Amino acid sequence: MIAEYLLLVHLNLITGAEEHYIANFESCDSAHAYYEEHFRFKEPFEGYRCLHQDYVHLPDDWQLIKREIYD
Repeated sequence: MIAEYLLLVHLNLITGAEEHYIANFESCDSAHAYYEEHFRFKEPFEGYRCLHQDYVHLPDDWQLIKREIYD
């Protein structure tokens, strides 16, 4: 399978909420499992979004990071 789904993690900082790209995954289920393992109980992470890369504006120089659930 191709890693087509992006995991975007929400940070709640003093300066305001920000969203950061973490990696690409083969499915949103895999992205969710990665979030649960690495971010769920850590401050200041407050949730995530999983989106298909076709629906996200990506810069021309964007570098894909492919991760597995337990990387």
